[in-house]
Amino acid sequence: MVLIIHGFPSDIAALRFEWAWQHPHASRRLSHVTRRASREPQFRFHLRVLSHMLRVPPWSRLPLTVRWLRQEYRQDFLPGLEPPLHMPVAFGGIRKVKRGQKGAATIPPGQDPEPERCSVCFRPFQYRILLTKLRVCAVWCNLNL
Repeated sequence: MVLIIHGFPSDIAALRFEWAWQHPHASRRLSHVTRRASREPQFRFHLRVLSHMLRVPPWSRLPLTVRWLRQEYRQDFLPGLEPPLHMPVAFGGIRKVKRGQKGAATIPPGQDPEPERCSVCFRPFQYRILLTKLRVCAVWCNLNL
């Protein structure tokens, strides 16, 4: 395994994404993706399918993160098929987050640091009044009032 996509709002959304990735020609959302050429490496084909998946609804609207587990396996996305701007590309492993009773990620009180940048537009926060934390998904963002 060289790459992880995480940040799905539910297990069902993650399973649907995985199914479409494994069966791109059976998925209605990926009917435009051409089949693997005989000389195309399988890894490159799967990366091409992933690139298309991240650019089409419903996945293009999700707050996903593309995480390369090892720097040496990193590949550039095809021109024009880079992940949307709101999807960060990260490197390294991930750590397990404890889950609460309702399935939401829990962070012990006092350990919830306020970020320096907006989770949506990635600009630095300028005014504390415009900073808000959405309770549903724990995203910090600017509010344009």
